[in-house]
Amino acid sequence: MSRIVAIIQRASNNARQNLTYAGENEPIGKASLIIVLFLDFLILMALFQGLDDHTSQLTSPEEYIPSSCREMVLREDWNSTNERSKITSLIRSERNAQDYGDSGRPTDHYPACIPLLEELRSLGGDKEVLALVDARDRLDDERDDLQGKLDDVKVSYDTTQAGGQNPAEVAKVRQEYEATLNRFNHLTVQLQTMDAAVDKNEKIAAFRSHIGALGKSDQEAIREASRSGHFWFPVKVLLMQLSFLLPLLIGFYFWFNRSFKKGRGIQTLISSHLLVVTAIPVALKLFWMIYDILPKRLLKQLWELLLSWNLVALWHYGVILVVVAVAGYLVYFFQKKLFSHEKLIERRIAKGCCLNCGKRLPHGDAACSSCGFVQQEPCSSCGGTTYKFAKHCRCCGVERRAG
Repeated sequence: MSRIVAIIQRASNNARQNLTYAGENEPIGKASLIIVLFLDFLILMALFQGLDDHTSQLTSPEEYIPSSCREMVLREDWNSTNERSKITSLIRSERNAQDYGDSGRPTDHYPACIPLLEELRSLGGDKEVLALVDARDRLDDERDDLQGKLDDVKVSYDTTQAGGQNPAEVAKVRQEYEATLNRFNHLTVQLQTMDAAVDKNEKIAAFRSHIGALGKSDQEAIREASRSGHFWFPVKVLLMQLSFLLPLLIGFYFWFNRSFKKGRGIQTLISSHLLVVTAIPVALKLFWMIYDILPKRLLKQLWELLLSWNLVALWHYGVILVVVAVAGYLVYFFQKKLFSHEKLIERRIAKGCCLNCGKRLPHGDAACSSCGFVQQEPCSSCGGTTYKFAKHCRCCGVERRAG
């Protein structure tokens, strides 16, 4: 583990050197840094926009099997009472989609959906059918509103009658209730007449018959196609995105490698920034694909398996182990690498503080006036005076053991 951490730390130091220096021992200036960071931002925005444009060519599962097709094939909450309303709602939704120029592309759809969607598209553009649907739906909406008002008036009538109120007031409420009831019954008759007209329409009847002819095999096929589409779509998106990003990443890598070998500081600086910026969306897309497949698919199946075995508590064991492992690694990393004794000594030497207690020393003091610790000792290599615990002698630069 320590070797892996050392490799990561060395790579991090090299990357920081390449990203902040325009040449050997030539730190990048503030103005140049601002320009490079602005370039990073523009390139990053261009990359994400390019990714969106590139992957928009793919057909999503929702486009491949539109919600209207799923509704017509699966009919999960359809029954003999609401079937007519469901069909008129589909026709009205298609008309709205056509009005907004969003009627879909037949060639991008699941094959079994294409004839249904074409028939629905034809109905959504038929003026006679739309007139029937609109008239029928207006009556249905009006009757639903009147049903709510009728319920309220009935409650008011029952309350006034039970409360022994003025007979005139009771008669007034009763009259309102009867008028509302008559209007409701009249609308019901009108709606029944309109429903009969809708059912007699040859185009709607043929569409309704087409939907009714779909059986369980069609439903299972579209469910399987939907499951497969949702499972593989993240992989297709990732491959599509990598086909856009990898050529850039490889190109920037070769540019960086060549510039680094040739000692071209400014080119190395710019190409290293471009390499990092291009690697950011690559890493993000890989992460989201793994997240989309593992937690949403495999972990869901694992959870269902634990439920079936009545072993849900084992999930918490796994969570505890992961949390302990992550916390242990973080403590190790911060304590041994970021805040190690060697790093602590480096900071105290740089700030002119006592190597033992950390209090600031007056310039030239050989020992700490607070704890009495002597700060320096002879170097075993050159004999010069150097700091205790320092990794290298300040006189000859030879690496030494901490004293």
